[in-house]
Amino acid sequence: MLPLGTQRVGPFPFASLCGGYFPSRGIPYCGAPDRLAPACEAALRAMKAKVGLRLGPVPHDDAMLTALLPALERGGWRLLRQRVGVEFVLKNPGGLEAYQAGLSSNRRKKVDYYWRKLNEAGKTELRHFNGAGCDWPSVFADIRAVEAASWVAQTGEPRFLGARNERYWNQLMDDPWFNQAVNVWLIDHCGTPVSFALTLDSGSTRYVIANSFDERVAKFSTGSKIYQQLIFDAFGRGLSQVNIGLGDSGYKSGWGARPASTLIDVIAFAPSLGGRTALLAARAREAAAQIRKRRSRSRRK
Repeated sequence: MLPLGTQRVGPFPFASLCGGYFPSRGIPYCGAPDRLAPACEAALRAMKAKVGLRLGPVPHDDAMLTALLPALERGGWRLLRQRVGVEFVLKNPGGLEAYQAGLSSNRRKKVDYYWRKLNEAGKTELRHFNGAGCDWPSVFADIRAVEAASWVAQTGEPRFLGARNERYWNQLMDDPWFNQAVNVWLIDHCGTPVSFALTLDSGSTRYVIANSFDERVAKFSTGSKIYQQLIFDAFGRGLSQVNIGLGDSGYKSGWGARPASTLIDVIAFAPSLGGRTALLAARAREAAAQIRKRRSRSRRK
């Protein structure tokens, strides 16, 4: 049985794979995907209370997704696909020493320069948290303080602020697997937390889940010091790669990351009256969005 939750879009209840939005929400499986896909489609069809299923974000070349989507279409499901973006991944070149040797001297000098300037401006400390012995509620309190003072709190989508997010992360750290898999780096400056990154180790990959900084220290490029440490730590532990996430403005490639899989979202509408109604509503909403875009472009001309 798949671990499914419920997501509502207007009046329509969709099944959704459980878990955080990133790094990905693929279907867990054991066996050959081609053999499992028909049974999975039959199990999903039995969900009488849902009008469809949301799959993703998940890599476009995920083996189970590649097998399941044709099985769903053969079963009468209608699919809407949406491109989320391209992941940038940094491969382990053969150990920490090999990576350090290949890192440009300009990159190392910039990290050292900004770190020195931050320390000159006031007492600064970089802290690392991992494992069951950490005071995780205190750690997440510091993360929330950083996020509250960052651009995310104003124009983005906070991942740690609010009672629900606080409860989610604190409960997650009660799980033995997660408190070993999660790593947090926090920079304190003049007694105040000002920058952080949170990662998740799964298999041989380290995923960068979230990072942010207090706008007051923006000029010190605090993220560069944190990224240096989380990459060094990953390759020092023997992990094969660091998935830095979607998109690149030149910063990720500066660390050696390269484009990898394209993440996609798939909405599968069930072969039922509810599914067909939800599909029509989704297409109408998409058409209305396209009309608004065209009108916006015409006004700018």
